[in-house]
Amino acid sequence: MNQRKILFIIESMGGGGAERSAHSIASSLTKDFIVEFLLLNNAWNYSKINNIKVSVISSVNLIVQIVAIAHHIKKTKPDMVVSVLPSAALRVLVIRRLCRSLNFRWIVRLATVYTKQQKNHNLITKIRNKFFEQISNYADRILIISEESKSDLITNLSFKPNKITVIANGTDKQKIITNSIEPIETPLSFKEIPLIISAGRMSEEKNHSLLISAFNEVQKQKACRLALLGNGPLRDDLRKQAKNLNLGGSVILLPFQKNPWKYIAAADVFVLPSIYEGYPNILIEAMLCKTPIITTNWGAGLAEITMGKEVCVTVEKNNPMEMSKAILTLLNNPAYADKLRQQAFQHAMKNLYDIKDAVRLYETEIKTVLNDAEKRHD
Repeated sequence: MNQRKILFIIESMGGGGAERSAHSIASSLTKDFIVEFLLLNNAWNYSKINNIKVSVISSVNLIVQIVAIAHHIKKTKPDMVVSVLPSAALRVLVIRRLCRSLNFRWIVRLATVYTKQQKNHNLITKIRNKFFEQISNYADRILIISEESKSDLITNLSFKPNKITVIANGTDKQKIITNSIEPIETPLSFKEIPLIISAGRMSEEKNHSLLISAFNEVQKQKACRLALLGNGPLRDDLRKQAKNLNLGGSVILLPFQKNPWKYIAAADVFVLPSIYEGYPNILIEAMLCKTPIITTNWGAGLAEITMGKEVCVTVEKNNPMEMSKAILTLLNNPAYADKLRQQAFQHAMKNLYDIKDAVRLYETEIKTVLNDAEKRHD
């Protein structure tokens, strides 16, 4: 039997939890499938995967992109398309509806609570949501990362429950632990002054501006440093905010890192200041790095990760004073911080998915969809 082909379509591989998961899943699938990536821009910040071809659509025009994706599918004839994140899903939906002659199975992977990421609820958003609802009719399977995400799709977008499977993100536990002990470079290696750290895309929903405001309050009582790891559209704004608060060299912005874990492990506190999340890998990765964690109460998915265990300090969203008090509590109480770090590490190791667990579940879903299609002689 010829090897079956799987085409991953994603906006970019420039960094992020969904992108990292797609990279891990695709790497594993090369044992049984011919795998290819089709990107909507050429950002690729992960290691290259042997035997995986990467193609890029250079245009930013939506119609040109849709036509190019359809042409690529017609030319390469994948047995399955896996669209990652809403932008790719919407483009594949158009093709699925208009190009009936293209015969492929379609799995949609979503990595957030869809309606929470919407900034407003104007007419354009309502029209977009009506169109997005149709994914449930045309996709073979929708794979999402939390029960909160599932509830959102069913309640707010009328998705069919029988099409949805929840697979929590997995992390490569051994890789993270091994990489976390690598030495870091100056200025972050100066251990005498406490280090607070956060990592993630510098965009509105990640709310790094809240952390800078909280850090400003902490600085008034205790000398420390703040490191933000990542890229994104708000990078310059965050730099300006730190400058306007006269934080000077105390706030360090580093670009996307292939090994962020060595920086997280070197920090005294990790903070996740997000407004909303789906199932953030970085929270679990911080647990594995044995760094005490403070997180905003960003959604019901947080309880799916913590499972009622005392593994982090939770604060309100958009409350810099409460966040600053939580940071000072951990910095000034090393015994409590050590208790949290140990409990979080044990919880992540024992109760949360390793990447191998998640990949195995993805493989099962992919093979089930393809095998069912063969039985129906699609």
